[in-house]
Amino acid sequence: MESPKSLALLGAGNRGRRVYSKYILENKKRLKLVSLAEPIKERREIVAGEHGLKSGDVFSCWEELLSAREDLDGVIVSTMDRDHLAPTLKALQKGCKVLLEKPMATKIEDLLDLTGANQAHPEKIIVAHVLRYTRFYKKIKEILDKKVVGKVRLVQHTEKIGFFHFAHSFVRGNWRKEENSCPIILAKCCHDLDLLQWWLPHKCTILRSRGQLSFFNSENKPREAGDRCLQCSLERTCAYSATKIYLAENTDWPVTAITEDLTPEGIKKALEEGPYGRCVFACDNDVPDLQTVEMEFEDDLIVQFALTGFSGEINRTTNIFGTKGEIRGDFASGKIVVEIFGQEKEEINLAPDRGDHGGGDLGLMDSFTRFLQGEKLEISSGVDTSLESHLLALAAEESRKEKKDIAMSLFRENFIENKKGC
Repeated sequence: MESPKSLALLGAGNRGRRVYSKYILENKKRLKLVSLAEPIKERREIVAGEHGLKSGDVFSCWEELLSAREDLDGVIVSTMDRDHLAPTLKALQKGCKVLLEKPMATKIEDLLDLTGANQAHPEKIIVAHVLRYTRFYKKIKEILDKKVVGKVRLVQHTEKIGFFHFAHSFVRGNWRKEENSCPIILAKCCHDLDLLQWWLPHKCTILRSRGQLSFFNSENKPREAGDRCLQCSLERTCAYSATKIYLAENTDWPVTAITEDLTPEGIKKALEEGPYGRCVFACDNDVPDLQTVEMEFEDDLIVQFALTGFSGEINRTTNIFGTKGEIRGDFASGKIVVEIFGQEKEEINLAPDRGDHGGGDLGLMDSFTRFLQGEKLEISSGVDTSLESHLLALAAEESRKEKKDIAMSLFRENFIENKKGC
């Protein structure tokens, strides 16, 4: 039997520990974590203990790890968004295969560097567009590829982030400020833009985006509200109460993101001292809480995408309208309805596979494992195929900020010309 592939994990946060590290532990015959880099001591100690790593295998920064290790088959890059590029380039130079968290880069200049490195080291990177690996979204692609509903004229796709998820990640959390992360349309929704360009055979020609931060700001803070939920007289009636979100019975995500001490005392201390205990109307956030993107594609196709922080559920819904029928998809329930005009509706129920993202996380890691073993993969989510979703997201942000339409052919041409000049 082939020896397990040796991996390094760069970043042991929520994704690094609870998805990638967990998968490696559950698949010891195929994978082995031999080294870890994580700046937070408590996280380093927990993951190192779970994998039996020695002190010499554990580092506080990825630079030290990649300088020290020469025995790696693969590297998982799950650092913060703005820190994806440099460790990926170093791993490629060492000849490693890379699982790269999305977004693969946050700025045009970083995308230029990454695509250049990908050309120099082809077929070495899988980008973590996990939704491609779900049965649900693969089924929608299958239906579209068969042209069951005829020529597609309109696609409406909505990401419902969920009111408490939005407050956790984009008001109080690590993605609340664009300068510390990247635009929400890229950080959260490159998944969705990737799905759209994966499903459809044509390219976007014109893009326009609108949206702003209109609710989670100081103007909407009640006069009686405190700056922290634990000291607020209105906390019991507030949907965004940190006490309700973090001090209930749940000790899984999102609680695991705010502290490693999951005792009531540890969680309370995190709310007293850290960013997650702040009033949602008294934070330093600047990303929009609602954004729309309307795209004109080739062949008279209109695509409308929306993200919203104002929803009771965390879900994605899709409506596709063709000349012969329509497709309606509800990701959370796994339900797809195909209605051919004049015929009975077909209902397809795909219960989500185990794991997060409807089984997409497991599908991604299964593919990465086969990728390490040299197998040819059915689904491609490499740098070249992922580039378009990132360009669409960056174009959408430019459109939103400058309130103008973006000609995508020119946007792509500028990217290619800049790439030639590098």
